[in-house]
Formats: sequence, structure tokens, C-alpha cells
Amino acid sequence: RHNYLIGLAYLKGIDVEVDKNKALFLIENSACKGNIDAIKKLIDMYSVGDSVKVDDLKKLYWEEKLVEEYKKQ
Repeated sequence: RHNYLIGLAYLKGIDVEVDKNKALFLIENSACKGNIDAIKKLIDMYSVGDSVKVDDLKKLYWEEKLVEEYKKQ
């Protein structure tokens, strides 16, 4: 969860310089560890092109990961 929150800070420039690459790395790291909020953020980012290029394949990958995480709960 910590990486996700720090990633959001870098994404929006909250108390740090905006660094979209670092933000994406941290959010993806958190998502890979099963953080549902991070996964949802990535789905949103790849859907609308928020700090990344619109990418339907990556969006689909994270949607599938989200379903897996919900099944675990």
C-alpha cells in the first residue's frame, strides 16, 4: 500500500516533483503485490491515458488481475 500512495504522490506532484515514470513503477509494484486500489488505478490510467498511453492490452491484463484478487478474498 505504501508504494501505491508514494506513486500517487509522484503522479500528482504532492510534496515531490512530478515523476510519471517513478509513479508508474511504484503503482505497478504495488499492483503486482495484489493491492486492489493500485490495480484499479492502473486500469483507469490505461483506459483514459492518464500519464501513460492508452493501452487496451495492459488495461485488460490489470482487469484480469483485479478479478483474480477479488476471487482470493
